[in-house]
Amino acid sequence: MDITLDNNYCDSMFRNANKTDYQYPASSVRMVKGKWYVTISVPAHMRHLLSNRKNLRLSTGTTDLRVAQRMEHDLAQQIYDKFDAAQQQAEQVSISKTDEYAIRAITDVATAFKYNRGEIPVLAPSTEYAALNKMKLTLSPMSKQTKMTSLTGCGNWMRLGR
Repeated sequence: MDITLDNNYCDSMFRNANKTDYQYPASSVRMVKGKWYVTISVPAHMRHLLSNRKNLRLSTGTTDLRVAQRMEHDLAQQIYDKFDAAQQQAEQVSISKTDEYAIRAITDVATAFKYNRGEIPVLAPSTEYAALNKMKLTLSPMSKQTKMTSLTGCGNWMRLGR
């Protein structure tokens, strides 16, 4: 018996699954102040990304349970999309902070070694590769040599100077 699934179906079915096959909590329909709402628990590991809220909910705008249940899937997807957006934004912030740290560290090393008489190329995608590669080739042996000599005096060079 062959079972074939449409790729679009499979893609949408696992739209919110990340690399570890994590699935968001299921939605529920609840009455709040006379209207039906679609509610989803915010996973504990994501609460800090969503103002420490335990649940997100969207109103169906109706008092009819059957109508609310028909709307549940679409409203739940909107909430899942908010989860995805919050995670993507947090990842972008993390990448940005890492880039800033790396640029500052490389610039500090270049300054300490007085690379190119203080004319350090801008670390940006628009900078010519040759200039960046030259700086890398010049600074790499210097930083390794300095690390080795500074640690040798402490007697820790075998442990830390690898």
